[in-house]
Amino acid sequence: MSKKHSALSRPLKMLTVLALTTALSGSLIGTSHADRSPWVSAATEYGQPAAVYFDNLNVILGNQPINHKGTIMIQAAPFLRSLGYQVTWDASAKKLSAEKPEKPSLIFWDKRREAEVGGQTIKDLPTAPFVLEDELWVPLRFTALNSGLLIRWNPHGSFATVSDPYAQIQLRVGTRADNNITDNPAALIQYMKDSWETNVQMNLTPPRNFSDKTKIKIAAGDMESLMLLPDAHEFQDDLFQSIALDLSQNLNAYPTLQKLTDESDMPVRKIDGKVYAIPRPSDLNDAPFPALRQDWLNILGSKQPVTMDEMFDLLKQFVSKDPDGDGKNNTSAMYAYVNANNLGSLTWVEHAFTESPERFSLSEKGTVVDHAVSTGQRQALEWLNRAYEAGLMNKDFATIDPDTAMEEVQKGQTGLAVLKFDDAAKLTLDKRGSWTPISGLKAKADAQAIAPWNSAGGGVYIISSMSKVEPEKVLKWLDQGITMTETGEWEGIEGLKEADHSAIQNLFGRKDLLVMNPLLNALPSETQNLYKQAVTNWHQTSYGGQTLPKASQLWSQGLYAESINKLNEMKIKVIQGEASLREWDEYIKKMQASGEYKSMINDLNKLTHSK
Repeated sequence: MSKKHSALSRPLKMLTVLALTTALSGSLIGTSHADRSPWVSAATEYGQPAAVYFDNLNVILGNQPINHKGTIMIQAAPFLRSLGYQVTWDASAKKLSAEKPEKPSLIFWDKRREAEVGGQTIKDLPTAPFVLEDELWVPLRFTALNSGLLIRWNPHGSFATVSDPYAQIQLRVGTRADNNITDNPAALIQYMKDSWETNVQMNLTPPRNFSDKTKIKIAAGDMESLMLLPDAHEFQDDLFQSIALDLSQNLNAYPTLQKLTDESDMPVRKIDGKVYAIPRPSDLNDAPFPALRQDWLNILGSKQPVTMDEMFDLLKQFVSKDPDGDGKNNTSAMYAYVNANNLGSLTWVEHAFTESPERFSLSEKGTVVDHAVSTGQRQALEWLNRAYEAGLMNKDFATIDPDTAMEEVQKGQTGLAVLKFDDAAKLTLDKRGSWTPISGLKAKADAQAIAPWNSAGGGVYIISSMSKVEPEKVLKWLDQGITMTETGEWEGIEGLKEADHSAIQNLFGRKDLLVMNPLLNALPSETQNLYKQAVTNWHQTSYGGQTLPKASQLWSQGLYAESINKLNEMKIKVIQGEASLREWDEYIKKMQASGEYKSMINDLNKLTHSK
């Protein structure tokens, strides 16, 4: 299974190519097998049917456009009549005239590479108009531009988009609702219609299965114009370039977006030096991390632990000293779960001992370090085995899912839970215990304190290669929204409700957990101070430049999945006492000596030096 592509990667790539040519059916004037009327045969000598999308324009064409020697041609009369022109045809002179109030008149002749616009003769049309099936066909670009419209060629989807520069923008945006709030932000949508002249259709999707749903959209060709990808590096370069536009030439006009792509810690996707994705602003310390029942700490007269030994002692008190005061032996220290390829809610223990939030990191020399083979990893497993034997975690941690673990936490009988910052605040506000995020935790007194870290950040936005909206308009919308978030301007917009502010956060991100956080502001002042102190401490720790976000390019292909899963299984055996630490040492030596492991490290090193 090593170096074997996943079942998804190859079909996804093929489906994407198909989707680019089929997804716009219904709004795209093109061709299909069902459309092969007799005129198509007659048109063969003039060229092949072409695809044209009329953006927010009520245009009716008699027949499909034709690509004639590299120029898209359309039937002049129905097109111009749809735009409100009065059209006349002089059969003897083979001349078409079109008149519209406050617009320059248009005149075309059959087989003449010239036209009149407002009485002025324009020579050297890209190709001469021609008569086919008793209709005069004229160049689309020339005709559209001189009718006051805009036209853009989409090379990825091989279609032209014609739009009215004065019409309201119709924009589809897809993003992840990190706060799980997907209510319709009606007031925000209306505000953008009135103030930004943009009609936005928002697709707010909860985090659960967001990544899978994103892949399905891409494969089905149902991509929004502006679309969030959860991982900047998940897709290979060729696939990424097939679904996303190169934004390098556009960003100079949008300083907020340009600054985001220049920040070293933020996830950005660049291919050959060109920018294809823009980070959704996020606080990189916004990641799952241990939180403790502060009310239990108060009852026990304890302080937050600093070292892992202190943490072990505190967890024992959570089990043995009846911190909820009900006189029953019904409290647990922590409720845990694991994933197929990592230790899930127990990875914070590995983090504490290895001082790295991820398995792989970069050394000062720029080479890949695997913390799974380190002394810190061994110490983490030893600590977890002790905790398991002492009954400080649920015995079924290896078989339950995250939802089940969270249900147990919500029952209020657990002292430690791995939570994101906002989730800890929600539990506290819902009166399911008073939860406080941990700060300053370290393996030993002389070790480095750790902090939560999410190298993928808030994900990245791409402008879909199938976007029917001009990239400049999409970028302007995004730049304006993020700028208003950074300046706090959204707070001054009247009429916005909870669903609207929630959508703003999901759309435009949040670079600091302490800024414009309604959950934090709703906490009691004493609890607020504890939360603020935790984030202040976290912000002093950065793993930027040390982790390997590009590694997801390997994992998304299914590379080395079997060896990673087997390593995780061995970790679980050690934790449960089914394998000794000596057996762990032997396993690691054998793994490091294998050709597959050496190949993996080699591939990771190549990724770190790729542009």
